[in-house]
Amino acid sequence: PTEVCNMQPSRGVFGASPEDGILRGRVGARRWLVRFSITAALALTSFVFILVFLFGNSLVPLIVLLSVSLLVAASLKVCIHPWAWLGIDYHLPIFFDLGKTRLEVGTWNYCLLQRRRWPSSALKDVRVYSEPIDCSYAAVMDSEAATPLVSSSKVEAELPRCLDVAQECSSACWRSCCSSRPSPGVSGAFIGAKLDTSRGVEVVRLTRDVWTRRDIDALLELASQARELVGLPEELPMSTEGPASSPEQLEMAFEEPRAAVLGKDQSEERVDHSAEPTDRVFSAAPAGDIAEARTATSGPRPKMKSQARVSAAAPEICEI
Repeated sequence: PTEVCNMQPSRGVFGASPEDGILRGRVGARRWLVRFSITAALALTSFVFILVFLFGNSLVPLIVLLSVSLLVAASLKVCIHPWAWLGIDYHLPIFFDLGKTRLEVGTWNYCLLQRRRWPSSALKDVRVYSEPIDCSYAAVMDSEAATPLVSSSKVEAELPRCLDVAQECSSACWRSCCSSRPSPGVSGAFIGAKLDTSRGVEVVRLTRDVWTRRDIDALLELASQARELVGLPEELPMSTEGPASSPEQLEMAFEEPRAAVLGKDQSEERVDHSAEPTDRVFSAAPAGDIAEARTATSGPRPKMKSQARVSAAAPEICEI
């Protein structure tokens, strides 16, 4: 029999979740409601003062208040990512209910909550994933460039900082009226469910992105509870297929391209590994072919801050 959709978004937001064997993910929902309420109250107060100044013929205060209100409203729209990095995140939260027999995910389409359900047999893994954020493109809900995390320290160097906020604000204002500028190479983290669907293996978001190490640690704890509930292994699955390859596998995948750039003899690499099976994504090949293959499979990705530091320290590698 098919289970009935019974997700109630209000459960687990302001109070404790009922103990009914269902893990409810409401990451960021309470903070979103509080900040939205504060913003709505400030907007209503500004509107009242605008009416008072308008009917009171107070021209100077009216112009100042209108200018400030329009500037803040425009920044909330244009600079939505920098505001989120500062802790004022207006991205709508994602809800999920995970039980022993089903997974239900709720995403918002304006004021409508759209639900999607999968049986627990389709669930392959639940992990915290990091993903490079390109603010010049609209965010997608199902990520294909996600890397699983086992510790928040692995992505701490790529989390946004104050300098990234200033840079992205400038770039966002520039993009709104002129040609695009590259976004700062920052990463966010989210909980994703690796599902076996009719379209293949997909990583479906269970939460929105978080931007601080404390929030990532909370996601790691929530993902561990989800794996324990449905009986999934705690260790990373040893597979290089799909978007959820482990950091060690990704390092192995790009080991030979780095050797080719640095001038290492690739024939030695082929001889050393010809007698043993390999799961590497890229075989020993010229660096140009590897770069084309990476571009064709993954598409353009923003340069991360760590990559920028490596390029600055070794310009000869970039030239080759």
